Amino acid sequence: MDLQTLDQLEKRITELADRFMEMQRGHQSALDKAAEREKEIEDLNTKLQESQQSRMEADRRIETIIKKLEVLRTQVDMPA
Repeated sequence: MDLQTLDQLEKRITELADRFMEMQRGHQSALDKAAEREKEIEDLNTKLQESQQSRMEADRRIETIIKKLEVLRTQVDMPA
């Protein structure tokens, strides 16, 4: 093997190693973004669950108020 062939081989190996490292960085970047998205999804699911619980509590309170108003209405409608 002559020096020119060795130089070409070395250059090609360096290029391949550089491309491999670039691909690894891209892969890691994609993994990091996926982890961020997963965290955002978890946060949104938590907020959604909290909102649903708040809505259910509001519904219960409104139902209680309506029942109290109905009792008052029946008491007002009854002759004394």
